[in-house]
Amino acid sequence: MSPVCFDTTLIFLVLLFLIKFSVVAEGKRCGGNNVTAFECINGDCVEDQENGGALKCQCKSGFSGPGCQHCHGKVKLQGQSGWISDGLGNYTANMKCTWLLESSPTLNSSISPIFLRIEEFATECGWDWMYIYDGDSVYAPLLGVFSGIVVQNKYQALRLPEIVAKSGYALLHFYTDVAYNLTGFNITYRSNSCPSNNSKLECSGNGLCIEGQCTCDAAYSGKSCSIEKCPNNCSHNGICDMEKHQCRCSEGYRGNDCSYEEKEGYWEVVYPEGSNPRGSASHASIVHNDSLWVFGGSTLGLDINDEIYISKFDFIANTWETIVTNKGDASPPSLYGHTCVLYEGKVYLYGGVQGGRFGNRDISKSVWSFDLATRKWSKIVVRPEKCRRGMCGPLRVFGHTAVIINDKGNKSRHSRMVVISGHSPRYGYVNVVQEFHFGSANWHIVTTKGYPFTGSFGHSSHWDPVTQKVYVFGGYQISQDSTSAYLSSSLYSYDPSSHTWHVQEKGPEGRFLHGAVVHRGLYFIFGGNGHNDTTYSLGSKCFTSEVMVYDIACDAWSTLKPPEQKIAADTSRYGHSVFTYEDQIYLYGGFNGLLQNDVIRFNPTSCRVFTSQKECTTSVKQGVKCNWNKLKEICEPGGQQPGLKDKEKDKEKDASNVCGIRGGGSGGKKLEDNCLSYPSCSTCLHSKSDCVWCGGHCQYAKCKDIKHKPVSSPDHCKDDDSVCKYHLHNCPLCSTEVGCIWGKDERCIKDRNPTEGLLTDREVAPCEQSCADLSTCTNCTSNNCMWCNSLNTCVDKNAYVISFPYGELCDEVASCDSCLALPSCGWCDDGSGTGKGRCMDGSSRGPLSINSTGAFLNHTNCPDPKWHFTNCPACQCNGHTTCDENFRCKKCQDFTEGANCEKCIHGYYGKAINGGHCNLCECNGQADVCHTETGRCFCTTKGITGEECKKCDTQNNYSGDPNNSSCFYELQIDYQFTFNLSKKEDQYYTKINFRNTPNKQDIDADFQITCSMMAKMNISYIRVGLPETFIIQNHTCTTFKYRFSRNEFSFGAPDNTTFYVYVYDFHPPLWIQISFSQSPKLDLLHFFITFSTCFLVLLILAAGLWKIKQKYDMYRRRQRLFVEMEQMASRPFAQVFMELGRANPLSRLSSLRRRRKDAPSPIALEPCQGNRAAVLSLLITLPTGSRQFSPPGQSGLSVGSTLVALGNPRKASFEPASKTEGKNKIRKSLPSHGLNTCI
Repeated sequence: MSPVCFDTTLIFLVLLFLIKFSVVAEGKRCGGNNVTAFECINGDCVEDQENGGALKCQCKSGFSGPGCQHCHGKVKLQGQSGWISDGLGNYTANMKCTWLLESSPTLNSSISPIFLRIEEFATECGWDWMYIYDGDSVYAPLLGVFSGIVVQNKYQALRLPEIVAKSGYALLHFYTDVAYNLTGFNITYRSNSCPSNNSKLECSGNGLCIEGQCTCDAAYSGKSCSIEKCPNNCSHNGICDMEKHQCRCSEGYRGNDCSYEEKEGYWEVVYPEGSNPRGSASHASIVHNDSLWVFGGSTLGLDINDEIYISKFDFIANTWETIVTNKGDASPPSLYGHTCVLYEGKVYLYGGVQGGRFGNRDISKSVWSFDLATRKWSKIVVRPEKCRRGMCGPLRVFGHTAVIINDKGNKSRHSRMVVISGHSPRYGYVNVVQEFHFGSANWHIVTTKGYPFTGSFGHSSHWDPVTQKVYVFGGYQISQDSTSAYLSSSLYSYDPSSHTWHVQEKGPEGRFLHGAVVHRGLYFIFGGNGHNDTTYSLGSKCFTSEVMVYDIACDAWSTLKPPEQKIAADTSRYGHSVFTYEDQIYLYGGFNGLLQNDVIRFNPTSCRVFTSQKECTTSVKQGVKCNWNKLKEICEPGGQQPGLKDKEKDKEKDASNVCGIRGGGSGGKKLEDNCLSYPSCSTCLHSKSDCVWCGGHCQYAKCKDIKHKPVSSPDHCKDDDSVCKYHLHNCPLCSTEVGCIWGKDERCIKDRNPTEGLLTDREVAPCEQSCADLSTCTNCTSNNCMWCNSLNTCVDKNAYVISFPYGELCDEVASCDSCLALPSCGWCDDGSGTGKGRCMDGSSRGPLSINSTGAFLNHTNCPDPKWHFTNCPACQCNGHTTCDENFRCKKCQDFTEGANCEKCIHGYYGKAINGGHCNLCECNGQADVCHTETGRCFCTTKGITGEECKKCDTQNNYSGDPNNSSCFYELQIDYQFTFNLSKKEDQYYTKINFRNTPNKQDIDADFQITCSMMAKMNISYIRVGLPETFIIQNHTCTTFKYRFSRNEFSFGAPDNTTFYVYVYDFHPPLWIQISFSQSPKLDLLHFFITFSTCFLVLLILAAGLWKIKQKYDMYRRRQRLFVEMEQMASRPFAQVFMELGRANPLSRLSSLRRRRKDAPSPIALEPCQGNRAAVLSLLITLPTGSRQFSPPGQSGLSVGSTLVALGNPRKASFEPASKTEGKNKIRKSLPSHGLNTCI
């Protein structure tokens, strides 16, 4: 580094440090209340005289906030370049900032256009908007409306081109609501330059700027030289044809830049010959022969014509044509949000939003036909039939859908237009199906059945000729609590022949105002608005590019890869149209901050390029439905074509793997979760998840609790009020449904049967006016609706997002400083020098006169010297005084005060701004102050209410006469009350009064009170016929006790002494505990007599109970003995025959008999369990003492028992005979009792 360079760098660093130090020091110097080092970024530190000379930031014009860090009001900027931002950090709620840019004239004094580029943009989608106008007022053409996360850090949702204001003026208005906020925006601007896609380079760095126009290099084209003739050098997969300005791709590659392989479906931009039509959103389109016809659409106010705009695109010639009809012929007005269908060479148009730019907004219910051959419009005279309880078609709706269906039995002809849902200004999100019959012009409101369909806006619906059903997806729907709307991802199918709804598999995410088409068995969902964040940002996108694909035959969803950066256009948009032509899918128009007028084409691949079963069965991700033929082992086009016979369909199904490998298919757990999500019997049984209804819950396949009998048929659903409860969100719509009525809790409920009892008047509420019927701001906002001042329209809060999907501006008119905060208004000073004037529509050049045809300058309303569009007059005293030489208000008059005499003094109320009057507060002597604007008195005594403090709060037990005395809280005897005066609405109370009338004549009254804060207290009493007498006055209320003697005060009738307690001179927050009690004294003699008596009674009762218990125990023992004896007597018995007699002498017996030993036989054998043992009983003869008979008095017999084993433990043995001399062998005899008994 050279010494000179080093010295320069050092000096720069020192200067930077000094600057930074001075800023920090200034920030600290200006802040005495926890301010940061960067206070007063866009202002100066001054002394605040109203706050004792404390330092504060005095912001420069166009800034606000504690540190002047946020934008505010209206600012005029001039110069060749610069930047605009919402301020430092995140923006705040309820911001209104406007910038008027004026370009410098060119060298030849011609008007120089202003080029604006969005460098960064992140706001709440759908609620925080940036409007950019090509002119110096909001009545100039609207170039763009931006909302959502568009460009933030390295994330870029859209490739936004430069915005060009050709008038030499650009008006930018930024508006935020009260919800969450994000980082905001940064926009650069320049004039006297050429178009470019880079704010730092002219002509995008690919050409030369000559007199405001770019001369591009050979490889680039476009106004800003930003379009490559051969993008990405053909991705090295082709050759650049410089003559035709396109790539010639090599074999196996496709696309504008040859970046797509043959197996991929690819995107490309269609560049027509000549110019494109103007952009539009929410238009309607049809394809007839080789042409696309586009009808109407929102043009953000660029269209000032009364007639609908028609354009035609020729696919063969690749050209656009604007259709001009005869001005004398009748034609529909300019519309958007309408529908069109094609029937026998005619286009039938229905519904939509008319105009709205100059206060003539209306929702149409007309039906028009356009003859494509003669190019003439005709208004159809509709004959309404089959109304539904007062709802007759055609309804005033927009955001609906319409399809043509086939007549049953005559599939070659179309004869009906089916209109599904939409939003009605009276009925809200209507859940009805309407039918228009072309031949008879009859219009029907169809009674449907099946799954309860919820009304929606911005959904899509398409007819599938194979299944003969209409498939409906997404949209903006009302929630089940009927308090807000949400983004739906539900998919329904509707059978027009049986008028039955079914629910299909839910989509991956919700969308509305998306484009959709059914093509060869697949339901494509392109783009749309996917924003669903309400309280804080989750990153939902206003404009999404993801493509969802639903396989109709397999009831399964897939996603299609978006084109990303491979084409020179953004598919992120909503309000566009999607259609097919020669097996290709086209996207046209839409809105993504700017209105689009481009045509994008998606080319699905061919099934023949897939060689494996896996590739074939997952082809949906490439935008084509293919089936794997198991017999031929080839990939064939799927999606059965209409007209095939049933046998041909079955044959095709048998030969092909129709659904193949379903990635992410519904498993058992998912099916269970699906069933659990259905809240009613009808929703449960009209799903495709094999759900059953079990005792108030929806479960999968079978009931988990065996006590519940599963209900599997919708005909068996009982008392199902789901249609009333979940799908009818307002009174008019509820009244059209049979069996439903609107309740006073503002919910639709089921009408009870006469046998169940009639609903009372307290439960049923009559229908009030809908928001659309309210014509003024006052009655609109008082009925919980939202007023749009610029469109002079009242809308439902649930419908704000859908009513203004493209950011139409809604504001109220206020006064001077707030007047200039409105982009449409300017201030006309009255010339008195007091700041008084009028707020009126205008531009930087003067006031405007507005009518149905447009806006025009009108200086007669306010001459030039008095007109102020970006800055208020220097003296702003609201007409109540003049200013001194420093433009500070002198002493305020007319009972006003403030730096600008903008508010009423203490004790007066009114709107002091702009010459308003201040009136004295009329508060009946019960309040010192009132609301400074409404005059509602802030009563100082708790319990006194009313606008003028003339009533007692009887609902909370206060009574009295506030006109002559005060209101008192009625204390009950023997209760302690606590009063907590710490709420915000209690801040004005300084008094509270109590009273109590003791009713027991012979008992003293005890009084106790405790106050948490310092207060004063008075106590008095009044007897019948006597004046009030004070007992205690000016006593400090902390903790106080007092006894009122019955001898001194007469309690009860006839005197009815009443005590009054006044607590005053306090300042909330505080709490008070207070009580009156009449409890008798304790009499010891009476107590002991009572105690002794009770004790003796208890002893006697105890003795009696003890004797009773003894008797009962003896009774139980006797009963148990009887039972035992009875059990013993019931045992089994039998007779035994015994032979008793004298035994023969041994000498008389034969020798053989003498040798044999008699074995006793048992009289009883009682086997034990298992038959392994038994109790054996024998009869035993007792000894007689050498006598023949037993002695007298004694028994000669006895029974003996013993435990014996049963069985045969060993085999019987026979002892061999012993050999003795001279004797024969003698065999031992067997025992007489047998071998199976062991004794």
